[in-house]
Amino acid sequence: MAAGETVIASGDPLAHTIFSVALEAETEKATVFIQQMAGPISKEDKAVMKVEKRQTTPDMPIVIINDLTDAAGDEVTVDMFHRVSGKPFMGDREMEGRGVGITFDTDKVKIDQTRFPIKPGGRMTRKRTSHNLRKIARGNMASYFARLNDELIQVHMAGARGDENTTDWNVPLETDEDFASILINPLLPPTTNRYFVAGGNTDVAGIANTDPLKLEDLDVIVSTLRDMPYPPAPIKVMTSKNDQEILLWCLMVSERVWHYIETRAGASRTVADSWRQAVAMATRREMQTNHPLFRGDAVMWNGLLIKKMPRAIRFNAGSTVKTTNHKTGAVVNSVVPANITVDRSLILGGQGLAIARGDMAGPRLGAFPMRWTEVLRDHQNSIEIGGGQMEGKKKLRFKGTDDSVTDFGIAVIDSYAPDPQSSDGQELRTRLKNP
Repeated sequence: MAAGETVIASGDPLAHTIFSVALEAETEKATVFIQQMAGPISKEDKAVMKVEKRQTTPDMPIVIINDLTDAAGDEVTVDMFHRVSGKPFMGDREMEGRGVGITFDTDKVKIDQTRFPIKPGGRMTRKRTSHNLRKIARGNMASYFARLNDELIQVHMAGARGDENTTDWNVPLETDEDFASILINPLLPPTTNRYFVAGGNTDVAGIANTDPLKLEDLDVIVSTLRDMPYPPAPIKVMTSKNDQEILLWCLMVSERVWHYIETRAGASRTVADSWRQAVAMATRREMQTNHPLFRGDAVMWNGLLIKKMPRAIRFNAGSTVKTTNHKTGAVVNSVVPANITVDRSLILGGQGLAIARGDMAGPRLGAFPMRWTEVLRDHQNSIEIGGGQMEGKKKLRFKGTDDSVTDFGIAVIDSYAPDPQSSDGQELRTRLKNP
């Protein structure tokens, strides 16, 4: 222990407070979706803040609601406002008393506690101070919750868990008995009016090995979304000087989908030139806004900011893919054809997903959505450290006057995406390079 260093005893309430705050800060900083897809808390005046939820801006794909951190209950409502429309009043035509009402839908998000323990072991306890031990455990705990939150956000947004089950996944498959409780809120398959398939197919049953996601597909899908009566709300990003508003949707794709789009772009000089311009446009936007949404690999294409997802939502051959009929609300099943692997891409607009947070620590320790605990074991020879969070995530939907349902700010695209190292992947690359 360094000279003058203060070590807080294990189990001390001050340790709970200090490390709960630090755990929350490190976890949020390492969670990719929250860092890039959530805006700041609204800066409206105090009078407005008293009657509105303490939540982040609705102009980003993820809305974080913090009003449960100091209130009772395990559920919060989220309001989604519709645009007003109608004929204008001309000349001296009287309009008093004929105002159009503001309409909105509400969705409810449940919260629950999610916990995870780390047991460093007796030898670590004897050889390191509590301070160093906590630092090591905090880094591991923050990394765990960051990855878990990214997975939960992505699964909820996609409306599916997919079939990938590598050891780095923390969210189990849908067939796991604990899947529903870990998600907290129900998994909502994409509504059919927000569901697209590469190659102009209507569902995954029609996907062939000639249907990777192409830029031409994106042009058609963007045109279709823009032509809808209620398209997904755009993401709004202000320039660094706050004198211009940039409106866009964000397309999140897997590494495989990005690879095949880029492969085809490099095969044609015309497309390659367009792709380079799209990369340059994304770089220019980052310089204008200094917004984390534009950082990393990013391309601007037809109003879409194309970025890579942390991992893939992938369906293997024979897998059942679910959608929600937007007119009836019924779940529809479709089966992936033999010898076909499908990756799901996400088109994200404003208010696509809500994260509601509650108070994990309790009034005695202060209101925090995350909590740090320490338990001494084996006659104080070893220590077990626990981390926990109190929140819930849910994709937002609105209900039409005709009882139809629509995913508010998210659309999805399914496309053929074989392993690039496989014979199918090599064959697809050859075709894309020689269109």
